[in-house]
Amino acid sequence: MRGRCRLEIILKPENIQFSIDTETLGLKDDAPIIQIGVAAFDIFAEPGTVIDSMEFAVDHGIINNVEPYAAAMNYKILALLGGYEVEDPLTCGVVPVSRASAVIGSWMGTFGVETPTCCGKNFSSFDRPKLEQLPDWHARVARIHHRSPDPGSMWWVPKEDGATLPGLKTCMERAGIGGEVAHTAEEDAIVVAKLIQLWVQKQENMREYCENIR
Repeated sequence: MRGRCRLEIILKPENIQFSIDTETLGLKDDAPIIQIGVAAFDIFAEPGTVIDSMEFAVDHGIINNVEPYAAAMNYKILALLGGYEVEDPLTCGVVPVSRASAVIGSWMGTFGVETPTCCGKNFSSFDRPKLEQLPDWHARVARIHHRSPDPGSMWWVPKEDGATLPGLKTCMERAGIGGEVAHTAEEDAIVVAKLIQLWVQKQENMREYCENIR
């Protein structure tokens, strides 16, 4: 586990959201989580600024229900869990699956947010149900708000996307964020935080513009 980007600022709990991303060994319901990343951020802060962030690999011991494409994409996480050496290895810590909920709950609890708002790309439909399968999730993690912001809705262009929300890469392009999707939990969580901050900034600028032309 690691944390980074800690800033010495006065925190307002009502402005804090938690961007959560998971890496899994497939898209099926029983595909296990093998990495979790969380970024705490102020929605009104400079885009790309996080209060703190952390990630860890999740050790299940023997892993079943692995989808080959997901194993190939996440080979560095599997190498970390298996103790194998690879080029440019991951440096995050490893937490037993039995302790994962406690680690997340303890970390999120340090920010003083009574009912955390969690966000992420497909968080409500994918990540949250996966996280709730972890041992003791509801006992260890504060009750999460039932509404979850998704950058796909914010950066959706119906004339181009139709009825389908855009993926993370498309959201990044529309927001002017360069690079590729990292497919590591902490980095993707930070990108989602930036996408939301950019959208908030855009909305604030539009509101100010509208007020000035009245």
